[in-house]
Amino acid sequence: ERSALMSDWQVTQIPHVTDTNRYQPLDRETSRAKLGLPTDIPLVLFLSSAGIADSRKGFDLLEQALPIVQASHQHVQVVVVGPKPTNYRPQSNVPLIWTGPITDDDVLIRLYNASNVLAVPSRDDNLPLSAIEAQSCGTPVVGFNVGGIPDIVDHNSSGFIADAGDFHNLAEGLVRAIEDSLGEASWSLRAREHAVETWSPRSVASQYLQVYERTYAG
Repeated sequence: ERSALMSDWQVTQIPHVTDTNRYQPLDRETSRAKLGLPTDIPLVLFLSSAGIADSRKGFDLLEQALPIVQASHQHVQVVVVGPKPTNYRPQSNVPLIWTGPITDDDVLIRLYNASNVLAVPSRDDNLPLSAIEAQSCGTPVVGFNVGGIPDIVDHNSSGFIADAGDFHNLAEGLVRAIEDSLGEASWSLRAREHAVETWSPRSVASQYLQVYERTYAG
């Protein structure tokens, strides 16, 4: 839009498509029981295929936020999906549940539904698929204002967008997401609505169709 060559070209942005019929809300307690997870405490989910040592994914920032979250929710635990380093030393006394790498979509869907919130504390990211899938399952997402994360989350509606790199603000978002999930669950409802409106095959296909119709009609 700002270029000298293409400033007068029509620009269309079409979202990434996600199978919202498969990634959908399930009962939280049933999902936890099937996965062998605790049933009566808040669970924060964190995913990183490269492991927590990938500084870009910001697990260290999440760890700094956890004591603040624990002050409001004493029994909070974190489910970590990805390889566990052999020399890992916890930086807080918040318990971590390590699942190892997971490639089974059905298990991931259960994990999204078992969790109160997905934490995406990335320092840098594009459009993380895990955040889209979590929203499709009705799980609020809390992440930083970086990359494509603000395109996924409706701030204070389907999740929380924290100031980039600010773990105090990240902790605030996690606390609010947990409290909402234990109460009205309005963020969860909006997350699912937003996912269907934005990334469902029906929604995305119709936008492609509009581009074709507009192109050939012109």
